[in-house]
Amino acid sequence: MNRLCDSCTLCCEGWLVINSNGIESSLNKPCINLSCNVGCKIYTLRPNDPCGAFKCLWLTDTQHISQEMKPSITNLIFQEKIVHGWHLPVLAVVATNTDSLDLHWEDIKNIAIKKGTFAVALAYSNEKINHTDHKTLKIYGDAIFAETMTTLFNNRIAIF
Repeated sequence: MNRLCDSCTLCCEGWLVINSNGIESSLNKPCINLSCNVGCKIYTLRPNDPCGAFKCLWLTDTQHISQEMKPSITNLIFQEKIVHGWHLPVLAVVATNTDSLDLHWEDIKNIAIKKGTFAVALAYSNEKINHTDHKTLKIYGDAIFAETMTTLFNNRIAIF
């Protein structure tokens, strides 16, 4: 999957799962209100959940995440959240391609170390394998965390 366009916001392009007030977005399915070169067509009327409330961690945690990690530069979306199957907040990162994840994986791990948390990152390949989207998972954490995330991933259970 390629970026919709360079001027659009990553979170609405179909990299995150969004389902709120009839607005749905998921892999390969951008928000219906997203328009290239315009952005959100309903910005002033957008629902608070998830649109108004969502803040990429890059915007809210400038202590740990530098300006160089801006999503439009790195093609990474940063969140800190409780991920499915885990009980503590995790640095959860979605990459718009495997190359971006590989290029910035050490940066992601360093951010997790500075924050004192574990990290899980997911990238979608631009290729389709057997008509399904190919995903790459990278994990930073202890053995129990890695096993939990790997099991969820291998069983195709949504991690976040």
